[in-house]
Amino acid sequence: MGSSEWKKYKLGDVTEWRSGGTPSKQNDKYWNGNIPWVSAKTLTGNRISDSSIKITAEGLSNGSRLANIDSILLLVRGSGLFNGIPVAIVKKQVAFNQDIKEIIAQKNLLLPEFLLYWIESSTKKLNDKLEETGIGAGKFDTEILKNLDIAIPDFTTQQRIVTFIESFDDKIELNRKTNQTLEAIAQTLFREMCVPKGGELPEGWRIKTLGDLIEPISVTHKMRQEKIIFLNTSDILEGSVLHNNYSIVSTLPGQAKKSIKRDDILFSEIRPANKRYAFVNFDPDEYVVSTKLMVLRSKGDVSPYLIYCFLTNNQTLSLLQQKAETRSGTFPQITFSQLKDIELLIPNNKILKELTQNLQSLYQTIFSNNKENQTLTALRDSLLPKLMSGQIAIDNLPFP
Repeated sequence: MGSSEWKKYKLGDVTEWRSGGTPSKQNDKYWNGNIPWVSAKTLTGNRISDSSIKITAEGLSNGSRLANIDSILLLVRGSGLFNGIPVAIVKKQVAFNQDIKEIIAQKNLLLPEFLLYWIESSTKKLNDKLEETGIGAGKFDTEILKNLDIAIPDFTTQQRIVTFIESFDDKIELNRKTNQTLEAIAQTLFREMCVPKGGELPEGWRIKTLGDLIEPISVTHKMRQEKIIFLNTSDILEGSVLHNNYSIVSTLPGQAKKSIKRDDILFSEIRPANKRYAFVNFDPDEYVVSTKLMVLRSKGDVSPYLIYCFLTNNQTLSLLQQKAETRSGTFPQITFSQLKDIELLIPNNKILKELTQNLQSLYQTIFSNNKENQTLTALRDSLLPKLMSGQIAIDNLPFP
């Protein structure tokens, strides 16, 4: 079916829109219940089945409302609009607040998943509408959104497009869950093998400070090329580098200075609890990083994988966050002088060798999965608008 045969509608003519609400936050009886409650903060990912915030049935009856299964939740107000257009399909009944609109697809015409992917593919169009309605206000005029044109193919074509895109999403989600498991195994191995049994330090074990094992590196990148990849604190998260986009050197901010090497650890000085850290498991010659990122390099006594495991476990991150909050300044910030005195136990050489091999294997798999997800996400995001507009026919793609 060619795109010329797709029927055109106004979005508002093929959908029903409903608003959410918020119960009084002063009433404790409304909160800490068992009903997931979605707000601007918790509308993450494109599928919703839970939320970190929950309300009670009493809270629901005093201001909020339940979303229908397979309806679409779209953020229409709040600072989250400046970082994309948060949208998700409801896969388990949740409540939602007034910053979010529920969009229900017309049955027998529009698949909910097709609508979800159409909204995702229309980010530029939606951003343009956001600017029209006043980007300073950080909100959509939903009547303008309802007047957007949407072209809809037959159900069979919709389902084939949905299945094709879902094959990407499923693989990305599988890699993400696999990494969660592998990370938990790494942390468990570290705790089991770096904590001696009994009260005394076994023979061959030793106590070291981080300052004994790593050093901060601040080598200015010479930047002889015209373009380079710049990493700021927001460009790394939980071990991953989030992009590999080139920037023109002459346009870079003054904080783009530090050179890095393979096996370095990048760790944000600001708010350690936000988990803005990454392991350099790639050739970084064309990368420069912000002065707000600590570049930590192993001195060679122990593997950087072990140091990375220690630095990124929840207990260490909590300790670093506490230290950061003792600093007077605009943001909670950590420095190497605060980090270097933290102690850790190093087991005897036999255990250390086994632990290092296991951690290296686990983290290399995690980093490989992250890289695959970046590739899959880029390909998905490139194909999505072309598929949703009929520019590429689903029949011309390998069907999963």
